Amino acid sequence: MNSAPKNDDKMIDIQELKTATGTNVWLVENHDLPLVRIEIAFRSGSAFEPAEKSGLASLTASMLDEGAGEYGAKAFQEALENIGGRFGARAGTLNTTVKISSLSENLAQTVELAALALQNPSFNEDDVERIRESVLSGIKQSAEDPGSVAAKMHKKKLYGDHGYGRPVSGEQETVEQLTAADLRNWHQSQYTKANAVVSVVGAVSAEQILPLIEQLMSALPEGEERNAISQNPADPQPGVYTKQMPVPQATVKLGHLGISREDPDYYKALVLTEIFSGGRFSTRLMDEVREKRGLVYGIGGRFTHLPHRGDYSISLATNNNDAAQAIDVVITEMQRIRDELVDAEHLQASLDYLLGSFPLRLDSHSKILGHLTVMQLEGLGVDYLDEWPQKVAAVTVEDLQQTAQRLYHPDQLVITIVGDGAALEYSR
Repeated sequence: MNSAPKNDDKMIDIQELKTATGTNVWLVENHDLPLVRIEIAFRSGSAFEPAEKSGLASLTASMLDEGAGEYGAKAFQEALENIGGRFGARAGTLNTTVKISSLSENLAQTVELAALALQNPSFNEDDVERIRESVLSGIKQSAEDPGSVAAKMHKKKLYGDHGYGRPVSGEQETVEQLTAADLRNWHQSQYTKANAVVSVVGAVSAEQILPLIEQLMSALPEGEERNAISQNPADPQPGVYTKQMPVPQATVKLGHLGISREDPDYYKALVLTEIFSGGRFSTRLMDEVREKRGLVYGIGGRFTHLPHRGDYSISLATNNNDAAQAIDVVITEMQRIRDELVDAEHLQASLDYLLGSFPLRLDSHSKILGHLTVMQLEGLGVDYLDEWPQKVAAVTVEDLQQTAQRLYHPDQLVITIVGDGAALEYSR
């Protein structure tokens, strides 16, 4: 029988708080170090942009620390550095995350500066142009990197015109057209109280942090509700999609649509994926593709959980001449794990790894902060971390086969190959 570690104490003590004007805050108080970290996540990632303004969320986030209020870009950053504070923002597919860190003794000063950047960023024309050029340079560099090309191409083939298929950094032609006015409008419409969740970890009490969060959030627009993905991604067209690049190794991605975090088989899929395509040397694909056949140095796959449907994708890099064999082995093993029960010893080894390494997911302020944010954004509940080990430990070999038959579809794979020569000749 599988068993999770028994512990009468909670993994972490999460305090659910609310500011005077109604902003919800999750706090984990920890006085081991004189530091405080704050994370504010707005459901305003690239999936919500108009297609013709791809890159808008990312460029807006990149501009938040480039001057605010009376501070120019350099002066703002120097003011933060002088008190040991940090402020930055980054957009992803679903969310834009604002991160603030400070020494406890300087927290009030750090929050004062962060509030300026969050509520009143300058979006100075010259600074926008400077950051835009940096973004465009990154886009051009990515176009020359096989891994980046394969990832972008694979995402587009999986999701088509859905917002999930949009590159977070945008396209060259769309980023070139973005204006400071576009950024201001996006900030005004997306950085709202209703669209945000707030998490805090560190050496600060509830009484101390609540007025500071109020200071950060009070001047933001109320907003009506948190953004939500309304459209379910359509099923992609299975097939082999290639792009020629003059490189000795092929970068390969195989995948299809997957599940959301709310799916009832979420925990079963987590264990199944660890056994089949996790990064350890004892996992199925590492053993069959790397250890037995020497076709790759590394191979791995995972579910990306997004509202409605994310995807399950496997990534590998191999010699162009070995690409076809590597792909065929992956497909064969995907079918085999559907057809045959996983050995009980392999299941137990994976459970031991997942349960034994679980505390490492919570061994730093930044990791805890990330969990708090995801738990709030996805509505997982304050007990999620306490329930995780028990739900993982309950998975059986029969569960794994049923989950593989439901969620692994070797006949529906989108296969993306970026390489040269023989790799581009692969077909099914």
